[in-house]
Amino acid sequence: MSFFQSVQITKQEQSQSYSNSTMCHTLSAAENLVFRICLENGEQKQIVKLFEGYKQILQQYYQNGRLIFDAYDSFDGGKKKPIKDLLIQLIFLIENFKGDYSYYKGHYQEYDYPMNLSEEQVIQLIFLWYNILRDIEIANPKFHQNEISKYYLNLIHVLQNKPTINYMQDIYNFGEDNPNRGKMNPNALGQGYSKILKHQEEYILNNAKTKKVELYGQNSLKIDDMNNNKDVYGKGSGNEQKNGGRSKGAGNHGSKYPKNDVDDEEKLFNL
Repeated sequence: MSFFQSVQITKQEQSQSYSNSTMCHTLSAAENLVFRICLENGEQKQIVKLFEGYKQILQQYYQNGRLIFDAYDSFDGGKKKPIKDLLIQLIFLIENFKGDYSYYKGHYQEYDYPMNLSEEQVIQLIFLWYNILRDIEIANPKFHQNEISKYYLNLIHVLQNKPTINYMQDIYNFGEDNPNRGKMNPNALGQGYSKILKHQEEYILNNAKTKKVELYGQNSLKIDDMNNNKDVYGKGSGNEQKNGGRSKGAGNHGSKYPKNDVDDEEKLFNL
């Protein structure tokens, strides 16, 4: 018997819980990307701006010097992935959330945000990340050329019901130096992400009851069967995991994570 069968929660509550989780995974990737860009390019003033913004936006929830959505960063991928891989993940997650957001509104008219994270706060956070990236892009020709900030603006447009751009083609373009370029299957990516959510039944149950998400939490999600998802890059791509062991993801300090023995599917769905 599943958790959903053993506890009385409505279909809408379950749907909201899944959707809010999808949103927070997307926000985690966006947060880690902007923080990593600042960190790896010596943008100390922008890091100060980031946490000062958090203090103003989150107020009573604010925790000094910590990222907000660490609970949604399995395997600590947001801190260990190359910038390009993190960007690819963000593009995919935005598109995934776009569909999820549209589905929820189509069924329930209005999108329901978590009790502890309002629509205004979410949009303010994304605008904060967007403005930091724009400052960096204006000052640095390398980042100006890539214009990473446009993906953040696209995410804001999703939440504001404005027309958006599908940037999935950019995943292919960013992977031009990948030997598996062209083999990526977006449908398989979506199926793989769905598998991850299915492993969160206990989390989803608790979230459905409280209607809250984890802010400044630690990730405890497991991905048990991702090495069975061989269709993400196509059969025989050589991305099978070399070590069958799995590690428990966590958001912050003191946890051990798989390094070179983590397969590409886990790297992509490092949620």
